[in-house]
Amino acid sequence: MEDNNNSLTKFEYPSLLIGSDKVAKELENALKTQDVHEHVQRAFYLDNVDLGDQDHFSDVIAGYLDTRYQIVFIDATVPDLVDDRVKCIKQTREICPSSEVVVLISKETEGRLVDLLQAGAWYFLEVPVLTNRLALILVRVVSFHEADKLIRVDGLTSLYNRAFFEDALRDQIARLNQASGGQRSTRLPPVSLVVADLDNFGEAFSDDRNQREAFLREVGQILKKTFRVTDVLARVGGDEFAALLSGVNYTLALMRGEIMRKKVDAIRLPDMDPDMQHPSLSVGVVTFPSFLDDPRQLYWHARRALSRSKAEGGDSVYGFDQNGNPTPFSELGG
Repeated sequence: MEDNNNSLTKFEYPSLLIGSDKVAKELENALKTQDVHEHVQRAFYLDNVDLGDQDHFSDVIAGYLDTRYQIVFIDATVPDLVDDRVKCIKQTREICPSSEVVVLISKETEGRLVDLLQAGAWYFLEVPVLTNRLALILVRVVSFHEADKLIRVDGLTSLYNRAFFEDALRDQIARLNQASGGQRSTRLPPVSLVVADLDNFGEAFSDDRNQREAFLREVGQILKKTFRVTDVLARVGGDEFAALLSGVNYTLALMRGEIMRKKVDAIRLPDMDPDMQHPSLSVGVVTFPSFLDDPRQLYWHARRALSRSKAEGGDSVYGFDQNGNPTPFSELGG
């Protein structure tokens, strides 16, 4: 997506479909139609969870729901599965209270529409999908979310702000704590946290506000290009950044941190003084489950790794060894 630093209205929309691959394919095709793009010029990324026509889908769906999804589509086109889909809607509203819920119905299930809407779905969409109806729903969703997002986004970098990031991290930790029971488990998908801080930033630009802001915008773009659109990326302080990565393992998170560090080293602004000390990036990375038993320690350990990087001169990525000791990426296989 083309970036525009002067606008906060161009956002991608991570979305999730809970239902069959067949319905997912139809919805994905409808999202790409000219009819939709004429009304909503946004990028919609659709993930799909299909566990077949089982009637206990709601028993496992909590493991797939994530607050990063701004729209959750729920397939209620099969009559025998409507009661289970009602439970899925209720779970979605509990786990993802800020997500828009759209229920997909068929001729066979339209008689249960009231039950589905009362469960917490805010919109309904008939299958086969009518693109003009889908476009109308998306226009409403986008209008609501982008008005709300203006108070959750950092105006300089277009990343999330600290308040939103802390809410997302708190929700993620609560879910991990509930699912893990305070124990490491290989059955849980990994969650990684990357925190970063610019080195020598104030000294580099002194009183040149325009250069400072231009550099911070460049760092924001580096985060967007390094991580996925579904990751929670934020500017959490003046020159501090963070990324919450669901489903990203420890090795990959460390590599992403190293890529980000190298890209910051390569930033060159048009009017930058070639003789000045170029700002670098210190990075701390931690993943649950790893050596951690308690996901509530996720942020504390990430800051601990970042502090070690700063103490050792900065411009480095630090993670942890098997014993929980802060260790540079170069000693962890990087």
